[in-house]
Amino acid sequence: MKLFSLLLFSIFIAFATSFWYTPELKKEFDEFKVKFNKSYRNKFAEIIAMLNFKNCTEFIRKHNADESSTFLLGVTQLCDLSYEALMNFTARALPEGPMMESRALSYVDPSIFPVGPTSIDWRDSGCVTPVKDEFYYCNSCYAFSGVAALESQWCLKNNISVTLSEQMIIDCSKGFFGNQGCNGGSQGASWTYIEMISDGIESDTTYPFIQLAPNIVQKCQYNRSRAVATTIGYSRLQSRNITLLQNAIAAVGPVAASMNGGWPTFWYYSDGVYSDADCKPSRSHSVLIVGYGVDDSVDPPIPYWICKNSWSIYFGDNGYFKILAGKNICGIEVQLVYPLVPYVADWTTTTTTTRRPTTTTTRPTTTTTRSSTTSTSTKTTTTTIRPTTTTTEITTSTTTRPTTTITTTTNPATTTTTTETTVNIATSTEELTTIETQDTTAF
Repeated sequence: MKLFSLLLFSIFIAFATSFWYTPELKKEFDEFKVKFNKSYRNKFAEIIAMLNFKNCTEFIRKHNADESSTFLLGVTQLCDLSYEALMNFTARALPEGPMMESRALSYVDPSIFPVGPTSIDWRDSGCVTPVKDEFYYCNSCYAFSGVAALESQWCLKNNISVTLSEQMIIDCSKGFFGNQGCNGGSQGASWTYIEMISDGIESDTTYPFIQLAPNIVQKCQYNRSRAVATTIGYSRLQSRNITLLQNAIAAVGPVAASMNGGWPTFWYYSDGVYSDADCKPSRSHSVLIVGYGVDDSVDPPIPYWICKNSWSIYFGDNGYFKILAGKNICGIEVQLVYPLVPYVADWTTTTTTTRRPTTTTTRPTTTTTRSSTTSTSTKTTTTTIRPTTTTTEITTSTTTRPTTTITTTTNPATTTTTTETTVNIATSTEELTTIETQDTTAF
């Protein structure tokens, strides 16, 4: 009976693939599996993955044949996934409720920012951490975007480079302010949790990302004595104010944004300035805007935002993408926020609990150089060199940034002996009766 079933299965596979299988496709798919370290649970799953790969590469070739497009597509690690799986992969960013509005105080007054330069790229500062990979097991883009913004703000304010824990946000903020673990959340809710509940966040070394599936729950393992950074609130920028966004990025650093990540041309973006006007302005994905510029190699020149994604270095330009500025492509110019952080000395001296380890990592003084990757696209584009820009920080009503260039801050020495203990915190809003929560119904 078993042999008969295997025979029928083999006949079915041979019949199903006879309509589209080619040796060239098999060769391309095998190269794809090696490059992205792909494996499948059985032969049937591999056949389905190959069919998805075929559809993906055909879609890419059709798009790249259009010479009027400002961007190219290429094979990414997502090419073996079905449309349904890809739609599920792009996490649903929840709307901010009344509690989140009050935590952000109000929209920032545009007049507090000086006029920014024509272009800026915060990657050149050394305060943008390497691109990470959220995988597609857990809808956690909100945690990656929020943590990336906090990493940059902490570095710019304190001259200390840190890589923080997304897994802690996923595990510990679930149930607070609308965050839903592996089922989505928001950057503002994550920063509010760090500020009001945990009073700190661990590094991704002590609390690493483990790529959990949405139906698997991990207990919060946060330990305050291992915390290396914190927040003191966050600020919100007015929607669709391009000049304000440019000035804010130049003055305060990278800004977190939400956008529609569930769009086929975005899944396979490879190079150029993404400008798909058909991409609907919903907010299902979260990214970090690290700069802006103008591509003057075309006529007319194209203004763009430089964004850090969390889909590994194999997405786009080593994990980054450029997107047309001023047209709200995919809704990226609507929900714009950035965290506020204290000076590390103020944080460590205003509490009786030691929250930081005894050693810190100092931000490198050299410019971070990103490695290049080979695009599978054949269309040639011109690379725009990012100019070096000196940015002066300013004092605002919502932040304590100094008016001079930040220098290295050394933590004050302490002689207090602290015993490391795990602090059990509330795991749901039911245990925190004093905090108002939001409706977590996704939109």
